[in-house]
Amino acid sequence: LVRKEIMPNKLIMAVACNTVAATVDFNAIRKDFPQVEFISPLGYTINKVNNLPGGSKIGIICTKATKMSRSYERPLIEAGYKVSVKATPILAVLAEMLYSELRFLGAVSNHLDKTAREIVRVSLGSLVKEDRIDYLVLACTHYDYLKHYELV
Repeated sequence: LVRKEIMPNKLIMAVACNTVAATVDFNAIRKDFPQVEFISPLGYTINKVNNLPGGSKIGIICTKATKMSRSYERPLIEAGYKVSVKATPILAVLAEMLYSELRFLGAVSNHLDKTAREIVRVSLGSLVKEDRIDYLVLACTHYDYLKHYELV
């Protein structure tokens, strides 16, 4: 824990987890710690999406908690986008497996690569085929390891 009386005059805290960014009430925290500026992927992502063509269909994949918070969905709908949100917690586990193999073995094994392709295809196929999304938001920082896998 950080005690208020020993805090520096200004502190910037990077919240790297989308689920934390989506579910924690940072306004309440700011009341007790006004010297802390919070930077999160949520605000950055919303700003980026708001630069896309109006009326675009945005797919969002995330954890269950992020989906339930509606932190991504609400502002994008208000901005005029069509939004489909899908909780895909299995993809976070898969991304961790890919990361581990890359880090410790230097490459992803053929077996894991083939399995990853199938899991991504099955997990996200409905967003692409049925919801016909134009853009996909990876609203979990782990999902970065999946970005080169084709959706269909």
